[in-house]
Amino acid sequence: MSSIGGFAAGIKNWIFASAAEVYGDVCGVATEEAPQRPVIPYGWLKLTVECLFAERLKTLSNHRIVILRIGEVYGRDGRRIRELTVRLKRGLCPWPGSGHVPLSFVHVDDVAQAFLCAARTAPTGISVYNVTDDMPVTWQGSFWRVAQLLGTKTSRFLARVLGSGLRAVQHLAHRATRN
Repeated sequence: MSSIGGFAAGIKNWIFASAAEVYGDVCGVATEEAPQRPVIPYGWLKLTVECLFAERLKTLSNHRIVILRIGEVYGRDGRRIRELTVRLKRGLCPWPGSGHVPLSFVHVDDVAQAFLCAARTAPTGISVYNVTDDMPVTWQGSFWRVAQLLGTKTSRFLARVLGSGLRAVQHLAHRATRN
């Protein structure tokens, strides 16, 4: 059900799974009040939906919208770690940017707990919560640790333009080989 249809149907409680990518490249720790300056389309998309919910709430009373800005989720069947493992084992794992951007991982079970907590305790109005662990690392640090555990070389970090171009080519190649 779309949010417009949901509001029309009288649904008053919403929880939106947003992403830490709404903050963009952050130096240090981003709190819920930090400026939102996404640098990737995924971050822009999440921020756009957040803004649509906030705008809609202005016309309604007695509604509750909870925005959970979720960090890098990991768990037993997580895509990100699996993808990183495959790339490192292949020996080619370039990544856009400097690698010094901090991030926080969060286990999938903790994300589920955040949803339950939000459903039970969030106040009326709009609430924003970051859902992360308390041990921020850099992309470079996390890649180094995974490479160390796998016994492989670590990734190379590329200038943003080169890295984004390479990821676009990889994405197109993946789509072409799936058909």
